Amino acid sequence: MKKRLRINDHPPRNEQVEQHQLPTLGPPHHHQHSFNMNVLKRAVSSNLPCFFIIFDAPVEPKNIPSSIQVAIMLKKVFSQNQIPIKELSMCVQAGERRFKFAVDEKAEFIKSHTLPDCYASVVRYVPLDINQDIARQQILKTIPVAVGFSSILYHYRQRATYDIRFTVHSLEQYQTALELGRLSIGQHCLPLTTFLTGYQLTYSTACWKIGHMRDKCQSPVSCRKCLGPYTNGVNDSCQNDTLICAQCGGNHFSLDSICPVVKKYREELKLAVDKALASDATRRSAPGE
Repeated sequence: MKKRLRINDHPPRNEQVEQHQLPTLGPPHHHQHSFNMNVLKRAVSSNLPCFFIIFDAPVEPKNIPSSIQVAIMLKKVFSQNQIPIKELSMCVQAGERRFKFAVDEKAEFIKSHTLPDCYASVVRYVPLDINQDIARQQILKTIPVAVGFSSILYHYRQRATYDIRFTVHSLEQYQTALELGRLSIGQHCLPLTTFLTGYQLTYSTACWKIGHMRDKCQSPVSCRKCLGPYTNGVNDSCQNDTLICAQCGGNHFSLDSICPVVKKYREELKLAVDKALASDATRRSAPGE
């Protein structure tokens, strides 16, 4: 399927940056953060969510298989149940009894209750005089499997229109709708585009601080609520009502948008990513790329 290019969504240049070179693109000098190319690429990636499997308590730790053995077991289960998953993109141990695995292709992503944002579409420039319920009914006439409707209003600028975001359960209908590129609501033929997610933060799931990932983290694995260190994968001292931010020490989750450190980091990351997109240093990626 031929992809439609949007503003700041350009194909990569022919030049390739060598793996050992990670140039940084930082915001103006009055900001304190700088971001290497790995952080910028991760910010505009759209990876599919991962799945987790957990071995029950009766299974002794010494009998828990390795990641490779788990991947082989999963492939056999998929084959026996005729699940159309050709290959796994990742299978790693994520705890004493827990393993995490992922797939690359949208067609192989199977999750009944929720869909990742890369399945979301947006009908743009719906006139304000068209009721949202009417607009939703018109969308369902065109795309019967559309779900999860929400309106997008732009409070920072005056507009006589609004956008509607929704997800599509059928990959075939999702792709066909985007190929057509237009959707009729009332007397208006409105543009239909993919939903572009916000820039993703780089953070560690061990210490919950921003700016680096778990594989580079020197801290022990900690509770995401109270930041207490885990012992054998369990934090017995955690209190459900206790929240400590790893960035500022405040009474909220470490990645909460109300955190002033996270808020400033997001602002600076957006400036750096926008600069990288405009200069073709990186581009938004799709699952499987």
